[in-house]
Amino acid sequence: MTISFRGGMPGLMQYLECMAQAAHPAHPINKAEIGGGPGFYKVVFTLARPGYPLQPEGHYSSYETLEGDSHLAIAKPAYINPAFTPDDDLKHVVFNAQTEDGVFQLYATSNKRGYLAQITAESVQANTAQDARIKIARALASSLSNISIQLDMPLWVYQSEMIELATGNRFMSIISPILESPMRVAPEGTLTKEFRANASLYREALNSNTPVFQFLCFFKIIEALLARRERIAVEAKARGEPPSRPVQIVPADEKEFIPWLSAIYHVGRGWDEITLASIFVPEARGKKFTRIIEDYLRPVRVRIAHAVLDSGELTLSADEEMDIQQVYKWVALTRCIVRHMLKSDFPSEFLPYIAGDGSIEV
Repeated sequence: MTISFRGGMPGLMQYLECMAQAAHPAHPINKAEIGGGPGFYKVVFTLARPGYPLQPEGHYSSYETLEGDSHLAIAKPAYINPAFTPDDDLKHVVFNAQTEDGVFQLYATSNKRGYLAQITAESVQANTAQDARIKIARALASSLSNISIQLDMPLWVYQSEMIELATGNRFMSIISPILESPMRVAPEGTLTKEFRANASLYREALNSNTPVFQFLCFFKIIEALLARRERIAVEAKARGEPPSRPVQIVPADEKEFIPWLSAIYHVGRGWDEITLASIFVPEARGKKFTRIIEDYLRPVRVRIAHAVLDSGELTLSADEEMDIQQVYKWVALTRCIVRHMLKSDFPSEFLPYIAGDGSIEV
């Protein structure tokens, strides 16, 4: 199965569902649950070498037609195990993993060149497709991390796929492609040092394929802009002027979603339902930026900081899927908050030709 899909927030992970339908309305397969129901799932992780995607942008294939790759040699001709005789042919490596979810047997197979390509769990009992993926990700991640640190090599999961064994329905992780765009930018004037610093950090975020690093870059911009606003308010007060602090709110009404986005993105960009759902997190709708930052974004940032920046025991693990899910949940909205704050604070430098309602100013 190969499909072409362009939707979702560019550069972020999304999930596609391929659900079968029977001609007869009463057929049991037509009663399958969105997202998968309780039962058994086959889970397949396909690996790739970082920087070398297995498919062109916007194109996705099922694991049967996708040849994975990595730097880890596990079979002929890349690796000949000295413990085996010349007649032995290592077909796969078995990982026996035990977590709080149970004991799992995972089969690692090679591509035709002998490098680790895919890892499969044949039958996993779970409540949903995502539950099955999380269980296997948790069981597999520690083994991959151990190999990665021992051999000093990246092991990147390019795609995960879950097959509901009772129905044959498939659930596939994808990275939404970056949108192509014509050179529609205003003629450059003099860019201030502050704006250049924020723009460089924003570009670093987009260049990264790690959601945690993206989130940290976006949040650093937010912190810098909040500090700048506070400094400007203090300076205004010292001059005897009333301090001005912008009040910015994430819309609650769905009719306001696209106009809110049109004010901070280039002209002619489409917005599909998947993208809108990933941006407008229910908890954030109708709330001020400052409330969202303090109640939701800062706690995520603090956990990351404690884990990878500060001293002390780790509180967030890259191998713990539930932790990373919090980053995925908030990173799209965080990106939009950054753009709205930049537009408010640098009106002559950031998208000066787009008005607050999304219309074009000549």
